[in-house]
Amino acid sequence: DRGKTFQQLNATATLGGFDAIWDIEHSNSDSNTIFVGTNTAGMFRSTNKGASWSAVYTAGNKQVNDILCLPSGRVLISQQSNNVYYSDSNGKAGTFVAVTFPSKPVAGTYRLIKMANSRKYPNVIYALFEGWDYESGPAAFYKSSDGGKTWNLKTTPTSINTGQQAYCVSIGVSAVDSNKIYAGCQYAASSINGGTSWSSLKSSHADNHSF
Repeated sequence: DRGKTFQQLNATATLGGFDAIWDIEHSNSDSNTIFVGTNTAGMFRSTNKGASWSAVYTAGNKQVNDILCLPSGRVLISQQSNNVYYSDSNGKAGTFVAVTFPSKPVAGTYRLIKMANSRKYPNVIYALFEGWDYESGPAAFYKSSDGGKTWNLKTTPTSINTGQQAYCVSIGVSAVDSNKIYAGCQYAASSINGGTSWSSLKSSHADNHSF
């Protein structure tokens, strides 16, 4: 009923890893499939509307922070201080492939990798690398035009500030214009040219968590 009421999914009551969840996403190609990214147990998938679950990605540090589902059935995930991976089989176990970021920040200089795309142009995806320390600036910013398989380094939105990284970094893309991007941390910035340049957005100290 669009969020008016909720009931617990019985299969999740004692499922390990569901005590600390980073992201929940719904497949854009299958109405029965749901994904959950956890802090300690990787990513889980249900193909029957939550009646049962299976772990489909548990490699690396087992921390899946961000999930992005494309209409094609491709599923992208990111791991803190690690990498982005994609599956062309709607997130089936054993199908995830690591992507390559040119001039990728070295380990220990970034934490979360936040991803976002445009609803109208879903294959145009952006990735914002969060700074390592609380007072660090964002570490890097990338754009993909082929659904996240290949990436190009773009201008980093440093005007979102060097305070509160590892707390509230966020990114959003216009639903109808893939060149219009928003990035936020303590402050916020926007780009109208796909991340080539950025302009500061007038706002108070707001801790921007989502767009």
